[in-house]
This record gives sequence, C-alpha cells and structure tokens, in this order.
Amino acid sequence: MRILKILGLLILGLIALVLIVGLIMPKDYEVSRDIVIEAPASFVFKHVSSLKAANEWAPWGDKDPDQVVTYEGEDGAVGSTQHWSGNDEVGEGIQTITAVEENRRVDSHLKFILPWESESEAYITLDSVETGTKVTWGFKGTTPFPMNAMGLFVSMDKMMGGEFEKGMNRLKEMVDANALAPTYDGYTIQTVDMEARTYLAHRETVSWKDMGAFFAKQMPAIYGKAMSAGATVAGAPSGLYFEWDEVNEQADMATAIPIAAPVTVKGASVVELPAGKAKVIDYLGAYEGSGAAHEAMAAYLHEFGIEGSAPVIEEYVTDPGEEPDTSKWLTRIIYPVK
Repeated sequence: MRILKILGLLILGLIALVLIVGLIMPKDYEVSRDIVIEAPASFVFKHVSSLKAANEWAPWGDKDPDQVVTYEGEDGAVGSTQHWSGNDEVGEGIQTITAVEENRRVDSHLKFILPWESESEAYITLDSVETGTKVTWGFKGTTPFPMNAMGLFVSMDKMMGGEFEKGMNRLKEMVDANALAPTYDGYTIQTVDMEARTYLAHRETVSWKDMGAFFAKQMPAIYGKAMSAGATVAGAPSGLYFEWDEVNEQADMATAIPIAAPVTVKGASVVELPAGKAKVIDYLGAYEGSGAAHEAMAAYLHEFGIEGSAPVIEEYVTDPGEEPDTSKWLTRIIYPVK
C-alpha cells in the first residue's frame, strides 16, 4: 500500500508539474525559414502561388511517396484545397488557401486530422531585396493548455525547421533552373554566350507593311554582294533590327549575311557585334507569325529587369527553297543583353 501511495504522489506531482509548466510555457508557436533567390518576385510567385505549385518543392512527399493528394477548386484561388492522406509520418489533413496577394503573399489554413487533430496557419511571403527576392515560408498556431507544457521538452522549431529549410532550398533550385530556361507563352528562352560576329548588311528604315518586299529584294542582293566580294559566309542569313518604332510603324533594320572577316563592298555596310550574353528563342513557323515570340521575349526581359542591346537578330536557319512546310521553318531569335 505504501508503494501505491508513493506512486500516486509521484503521479500527482507530475501532473502538478505539467500544469505549472503549462501555465508558464507559451501557447503560441511559429516556425519559419527564408532564403534569397536571384529572380524577381513575379517569377518566384509562379512557384508558390498555388497548392499544386508549392507541392512541387515541399519536402513532405519524401516521407511517403505513395501518399494520396487531391485538389479541389480553382488552382491558386482563395478557397481551393489540398487533401493529403499517407503513412504515420504524413498523416491526413486539408490545406485551404485563405488569402492571395499577387507577387507578395499566400496564406492558408491547415487542418490536421491524423495522427492527431490540430490546426495551424501557413504563409509564404515574397519581399524584393537588392539581390532578388527573399522568400519566407512558415506556419503558426496555438497549443492548448496543458499540452503546451510539451514545449519544454520538444521544440517545434527544431522538430520542423529542418523540413522548412529543405523546402526553401528545393524552391531555390527549381527557380534557378527555370530562370535559366524559362517558358513564356509557350516559348522557351535560353541564355547563351554569343561569340563576336561580323555581318555584311544592307540597312534602311522600312515601314512594317513593306518589310516582306524589303526582305524579298535585299536578302538575295546582299548575299550576292558577299559572294562577289569573296567573303566567307559564317552562318545563316539574318535580319538585324536596330529600332522598332511602334508610333510610326516602321523599323530601322538590315538584311545581313554573317561573314568570317570584314570586306569592302559598294552599297553595303559592315556591322560588327561584340561577344556577350544573349537570350534566345527558337521559333518554328512562318516568318509573319514570329511576333508572338518577340512579345514573349519582351515580357521576360521586363519581368527580370534585363536590358537588351541593339540590334536584335533573327537567323533564318531553314531555307524555304528546300523546306516548303512553313511549320518546320526555324528562326533563331537572338536578343543581346547588357
């Protein structure tokens, strides 16, 4: 009986200790990690703006590759949900987007069902910094009394912080990879090291409506002049665009033949371009449809704050005389950048 009495007192003591600690320990918790990514917030936001997008880099899939994940609602919109169910490590729960501020923040509510019931608020914030975008990922909630006493022995930050760090690192790797070859309106944009180039060119200011006739007349003419001068052709026939005048609907442009070394030809000029970085789109289709590719490039340069330098180059890789199918015509669109 004495042993039972002692055990009872010990149990009462432990209960009292838990209650006292529960009164002292904070009920609220918050865990977050951040990382700086060298990309604009608008680009990073594409990778965090929806539950499906976030699931691409979140580390939870490692704990159970066979877990079942389903989505409901408009992807990325307030009210859209993600339901997951997996092993004991993953458990079961529902995440619901509660607020979205474009290019700045996404908030969501987490309802854990298994292995125990609880609720938390999750958030992802984007802040522009000098070197790119600072991304912060975290969640916060309240542990009811007296369960909050467990905080004395188990740190929520230590328990979850490593997973958040893993997620942030994966996000950075994903964004970095996509930033090197992003896709805009279906066009993949590559970053290349452009070698120095020399062109023999015929340059004029041409109205948009006359560009077809200009190419038809001046491209064969400049090629003939290069041949007559004994120049060595060093690439595909090209169009050089020094200025695109939206107001007057005209372009300062040239038909050009890349050559191995400068030559002097009457009625033609030599254009020499230095080596440097360039952004490239490989466009397949008829020449008159390339405008969408240029618009995609312009959107990319604007979003990343990249300054281009003239001239923009179009390389007409496919010879229309050998390939009648316009859908197979390859035009390499090159934007030298500073």
